Amino acid sequence: MSMMMQRGILAVALATILSLVIPFVVYRKTVYKPELNQVERTAVDFVPSKFETVRKDWQPVRLKLPLASGTLATPTAGTAAQSTALLPPPPPALPPTLSFVLQDGGKSMAIIGGSMVKTGDQVKGWTVERIERNRVLLRNRKGATWLTLN
Repeated sequence: MSMMMQRGILAVALATILSLVIPFVVYRKTVYKPELNQVERTAVDFVPSKFETVRKDWQPVRLKLPLASGTLATPTAGTAAQSTALLPPPPPALPPTLSFVLQDGGKSMAIIGGSMVKTGDQVKGWTVERIERNRVLLRNRKGATWLTLN
């Protein structure tokens, strides 16, 4: 082997060693010290303690059913009439909201109240009568109403 070839091999070996050693030394010497506020420092320094309980600290609890059999009083005829007079009438059933209308040729679908429906489907007590480009006709036993896109 010639002297020139030995020097080349030595140069390549030295370059390889340096290319591995220099980044390793830089990595080891670099220390990341974040600046933490008091709350972050408390969270970082947190050390959980062991949870211990003593049996004498326990308290017996007896659970009761919300409605046990025999707890409801049977109303008499006079109290039934009084109780229905005191109750407000139920609010009228509002139609669900129309979110989207899709028309593809002869097929029409809509998203009403979060459900995908087509003509004839039921949604929350309403029947879908007709689906148009930006509105849908719903019918229930009290009548019909149009839902429109906003």
